[in-house]
Formats: sequence, C-alpha cells, structure tokens
Amino acid sequence: MNKKISIILAVLVVVAGVYWFSTIKPGSGTPNQEQITSTVEDVEVTVAITGPLGVATGVNGKYLVDKNNLTLYVNVKDEGQTGDIKPSCNAECEKTWIPYLFNESESAITQSSDPLLSKLNLFTRADGKKQYALGTKPLYRYLSDLKPGDINGPLTGDWMVAQP
Repeated sequence: MNKKISIILAVLVVVAGVYWFSTIKPGSGTPNQEQITSTVEDVEVTVAITGPLGVATGVNGKYLVDKNNLTLYVNVKDEGQTGDIKPSCNAECEKTWIPYLFNESESAITQSSDPLLSKLNLFTRADGKKQYALGTKPLYRYLSDLKPGDINGPLTGDWMVAQP
C-alpha cells in the first residue's frame, strides 16, 4: 500500500514539474504569464494566446481567436475610410454575431510592442459597453462556434474570419 502511494506521489511531482518548466520564458527562470500555447487535436488547430487575442493556425492558415480560443470575425462594412470605428452590426445582427466585449475586470492594453496587440483598439458602443476592434474593424464571435477550431460563421457576403 505504501509503495503505491509513493509511486502516485512521485508521478504527481514529475507532472507538476513538467508543467512548471513548460511555462518558463527562455532565459528568465519565471513562468510566462502572457503567452500560452495549446493544441486542439481533434480539429488540428494550434493556438498561441497573448492577452485578449490569439493566433490560431489550422488547416486553412492563421486566424484570430479570443481569449477562450474561439474564432473571431470582422464585417467588411465596418471598415472606416477616415479611421473611425463605425460598426454596422445592429441589435438584430448581434443575436448571431456576438460582439467581442471588453470585460471591466480586465486591464486594458494601452501600448504594446507586440505587433498584433499594437493593432488592438477598444471603442465605446452606443450601449456604453466597450468592444474590441482590430484597427478600425470591430471583432465578433459567431453564435454557433462552440469550441476551439470551430469556424461555422457563413463566410459569404460581408463577414470574414479575422486575420492577424
């Protein structure tokens, strides 16, 4: 009985050590809190998350995901010619295309040397909530995307998967 407990404890210590070492930045000796990489095997997608955005790499190339690894989309009608962010998706549209909203408990990124995060903006919507935008394009999720790797949004017309 004691031998089994000793083996179980040894396995737990090894697993915890492997996990801890996998989160260390090269050369820093401390866990990396900004970047987490995971692989979703059933859909062959690798996701690297940095802050509120991530880049997924799947069979169709690279695309943006939210902090929960769900696919993000943009609407081509939202492209502001003057640099303004003007979402075209109204309350009815937002029942299917869910705005990617800033959570007030998060820390807003005001400056970043990361090439992707430096393009990330927040804008205040008509309802007073803050929504993420990549450049001048508001970011949305699709109602039927339930797990990482899902790209169920109809990619015809005005909607497209957000690209890094």
